Amino acid sequence: MLNNVRHQDGVTLLELLVSITILSSLLVLTGSILLSGMKASNQAQQTTLLQQEANYILSLLTTQHETQEEYIILSEGNWDESSITISNLEESFTISNPNFTYALTIDDKPVKSEISVFPESQSLPIKLVIRSRRNPDLEFKVQTIISRL
Repeated sequence: MLNNVRHQDGVTLLELLVSITILSSLLVLTGSILLSGMKASNQAQQTTLLQQEANYILSLLTTQHETQEEYIILSEGNWDESSITISNLEESFTISNPNFTYALTIDDKPVKSEISVFPESQSLPIKLVIRSRRNPDLEFKVQTIISRL
């Protein structure tokens, strides 16, 4: 009977510890790759949202510039400001998102109060910067000139 115990096929404690160590290393490596992939995906999603917000604001400004005789742009022009208002005689549009901050400059001057725009007599050189409040290092900049044809 003692002879049977010595010749049993089984796993030694050392083999078990080596396999647990290898498995643990693989799990840590897989988890690290998964987390970095999720972080990259989240950052790409935030960048896309910033781009969409900038496109919406510029589209709204372009429409006002092409269709109105006069319109007003209102923004504080600092990073604490969270809205931009564009209004004409008929309607007013306020762009606001608690996740973003906006900085708008016209002719390289920050918009800090109401600015009246007369599209027939002037082109509008604009620089728009939108930053994420969650990740202040993440921002989207657009610089363009809006004019009436």
